[in-house]
Amino acid sequence: MSARKRFFYNMNTCIGCGACQVACKDSHNLLPGEFYRRAGMRAVTVRGQEKQVPFSLSCNHCDRPACAAVCPTGAMYQQDDGVVLHDDILCIACGRCYWACPYGEVSFSRTRGVTQKCDTCIGRREQGLAPACVAACPTLSLRFGELPGDEGDEPDLPFLPDPSITGPSLRMRKAEALEDERHD
Repeated sequence: MSARKRFFYNMNTCIGCGACQVACKDSHNLLPGEFYRRAGMRAVTVRGQEKQVPFSLSCNHCDRPACAAVCPTGAMYQQDDGVVLHDDILCIACGRCYWACPYGEVSFSRTRGVTQKCDTCIGRREQGLAPACVAACPTLSLRFGELPGDEGDEPDLPFLPDPSITGPSLRMRKAEALEDERHD
């Protein structure tokens, strides 16, 4: 088995500018309303006070991908390196993967008539380039590669599902405002 590939995201250096989202959208020629990565500011309540924290999210390429588990044709599948990919040819557009992803990271392509999601810019990576989102980040808050699983934390945030559901491979450094805090 290949070494596991994963995204690493540092909330402390992210400024919520959305450059990652725009680069992803542009590199995949996505229509308005279609996203593989979403970025911006999120409201969280810490010790009774609302705080804004930056956040960037795409497919988590989970250890136990719910999208692949429900796909009746094998169109949604996981590679040996952990990356979860989608095969447009096998997709029957049933929407099961769309509904199964607890992170809401599978969408529907209005131009191709199939579901779609982040593929870690596999075409760029085959050319030795970083994923578009990583390359566009002005603060180097995103990385991708064979990163150790103990680097950073699982995405255990109040606005995300429990990571024990699918075992997301994303690792992150939480915003300082959120570290060691119980969320209201």
